[in-house]
Amino acid sequence: MCYKQSVWERSDKFEGDIMLTEKEIRNGVIEPALRWPKGEVPYVIDSVFSEYCSTKLQSGIRDVEGNITH
Repeated sequence: MCYKQSVWERSDKFEGDIMLTEKEIRNGVIEPALRWPKGEVPYVIDSVFSEYCSTKLQSGIRDVEGNITH
């Protein structure tokens, strides 16, 4: 494991104690002016993560990128 999880992170509930319906979970920004420029979200993986964890994070990001629809 790359980091310790708190109990609320493992609860599968919003903010640890709120059950949401599928409709409530889905959200998005409709106003184009509020979206990331060119649809790109900048990020930096902190050096606190090991090379193993950094690789796992990058793999997850690639998975998300592969599932984005415009």
